[in-house]
Amino acid sequence: MSDDTSDRMHDPFEQAQVFQDEAQKRAAVISGLSASESKALQSVGRLFTEFRSTRNLSHQEISDRTGVEPNVLRLMEEGFLTPDELSRTFLAQVGAAFASSNDRLAQEEGGAFAAIAASILEAGAWVGSEAAAPEVDRLIALLTPQTDNALREEAVRSLGEHAL
Repeated sequence: MSDDTSDRMHDPFEQAQVFQDEAQKRAAVISGLSASESKALQSVGRLFTEFRSTRNLSHQEISDRTGVEPNVLRLMEEGFLTPDELSRTFLAQVGAAFASSNDRLAQEEGGAFAAIAASILEAGAWVGSEAAAPEVDRLIALLTPQTDNALREEAVRSLGEHAL
């Protein structure tokens, strides 16, 4: 990569423009998915946002830990990665950034994040999607490091049950 290209990609305005252009391209693809698939992508994005924000991690910090480009992480967060792009390998790679003691509850590589995200994608949507959304949001919010271990463990189990 030339120095000029490298400098532009570190410019926040340039990064925002690249993200916006890519999101617009992907919007047409995402709009062609079923409603349940679209909701699943949004749920994975919400899950990622919660894991990232409760650990006070920036997209760049997660990128540094995982090797996934920051704009790809942003696309996932906004629901613009396709189900094919959200493979188990990719979810495990991202989930590695969130390693915690709760990961012993998830047999999946990539820990709780990867296991819950994979369940969401396999189901295509949360059970009762609209009705369950407030409860799912509440459970995701319990995954913070500040939450008591027993409550976090129960939230991980419950989230697994909310996915079909």
